[in-house]
Amino acid sequence: MTVKTAQTFGSTVHSVPTIKDTGTDMKNHIHSKRLHQSNIKMQSVVVLAFFVAVACAAPLTPVENAVDISLVTETTATTTTTTPIPIVRQQMTVENGIHKNSFETGHGIVVEESGSQKQVGILPEESGAISSGSYSYTNPDGSVITVNWVADENGFKASGDHLPTPPPMPEHVIKMLADIEAARIAAATATPAEIAPTL
Repeated sequence: MTVKTAQTFGSTVHSVPTIKDTGTDMKNHIHSKRLHQSNIKMQSVVVLAFFVAVACAAPLTPVENAVDISLVTETTATTTTTTPIPIVRQQMTVENGIHKNSFETGHGIVVEESGSQKQVGILPEESGAISSGSYSYTNPDGSVITVNWVADENGFKASGDHLPTPPPMPEHVIKMLADIEAARIAAATATPAEIAPTL
């Protein structure tokens, strides 16, 4: 590649590249163009990384809604208690595959749980742990909240006076679930000859 210089407008010199027909000059020109494009891409990545770093460092809350940390620390310090809450009752037993656990704290939390292993299906590998229990505590308004729960082959179910109840399951869904269970049982109890396709 050769460079021609020309003088225009008094003392200003402009350089104008011209490409000769030789292959070497053309290759050098293409190579320098690729390097220039590569440098532009790298600069774009660096600028993008800078903006991502700035965005990550920005506060999550607007400044006008920010909370003074000294007030939080002071408020927390006045409401924190250093008196440990005693466990007034605790019992745990495990016998013949059945476990029971219960405890009560000095400020009114009561937890009870029991469970065992159960065959939940026809096949031997379809066994699992089932358990049930309850817990209760005193709400800040003074009312006692109690939750009773069961965890078995039908899933986890919790109940309590304070919990919303779901609407009843539609009849077509109940029938569909029963059909699926019947097909699963039929497939599990079928002999290989009954399962083999006939040609």
